[in-house]
Amino acid sequence: MFAKPGERMEIIQNNFASMAQAATPRFGVISGLLSSASSEKKQLHRAKNFSMNPLAIIEKYYDPKSELYRILVTHSVLVTAKALELAQRYVKKHPRAKVDVEFIEEAAMLHDIGIFRCHSPEIMCVGSEPYIRHGIIGRKILEDEGSPRHALICERHTGVGLTREDVNKQDLPLPDRDFMPISIEEKIICLADKYYSKKPKRLFQEKSFRKIEKNLKKRSPHIARRFEKLYDEITG
Repeated sequence: MFAKPGERMEIIQNNFASMAQAATPRFGVISGLLSSASSEKKQLHRAKNFSMNPLAIIEKYYDPKSELYRILVTHSVLVTAKALELAQRYVKKHPRAKVDVEFIEEAAMLHDIGIFRCHSPEIMCVGSEPYIRHGIIGRKILEDEGSPRHALICERHTGVGLTREDVNKQDLPLPDRDFMPISIEEKIICLADKYYSKKPKRLFQEKSFRKIEKNLKKRSPHIARRFEKLYDEITG
C-alpha cells in the first residue's frame, strides 16, 4: 500500500513541528528541509499503523531539560530529515522499490538512543561504556521496549557498518558478529547519519559528500570505499 501524494509528508511535517517545539527553536530549519516534498512520496511504502512516539521513548531515558537531550534530539531530527530526503531520491530512481518511510522516520529518531550510557564528554555523555558500544546498548533498550526491528538500526548504523573482520582486526569491545546495514531502510539511515555530527559546535552543519569521504579516508581507505559504495547504491 502506498501513501497518497503528499499525504505521508504532511504527517511527517506535523511530527517535526511538534519535535521542534519540544526541543529547541532552531528546529525551524527542518521545515525548509522537508518543504520540497512532492508527489514522488506516493512510491514510498506506508505501514498500516503509525503508533510509535520516538520522543516519548527518548524521554524515558533522557531529561528533556538536559543539554544531552538537546544534542541527541537535534541530531536525530536532522538525520531523520536527511534519511527521508535520501529515501525520496532512492524511489525516484527505483520506481518499483518499496521503502517504509514510516519506519525510517521512527528508527532514525531512535538510532542513537544508547549514547547516554557511554563515555564521550564532548557531547555530554558521562556514562562508563566505550562509545563504540552505543549501538548494541541502543539495541537492548529498543528490544526491551518491544521494537526489535528498530533495535537493529541502532547497532547497524555505526561507522558505515562494521564487519566481523573489522571487530576482530581492530579488537573492538563488541560481540563477534557483523554489524552491517542489510535492509534498504537500514542502509538509508546509516548513510544519513554520516552527514551530521553530534559535536555541539557542528550540530547543524551538514557535511558534504567530499568532506565525509575525506574524513573516512584518513581513518581507512577501505572504510571510505564502503561509504562510496553505500552512497552509490542509495543515490546512484
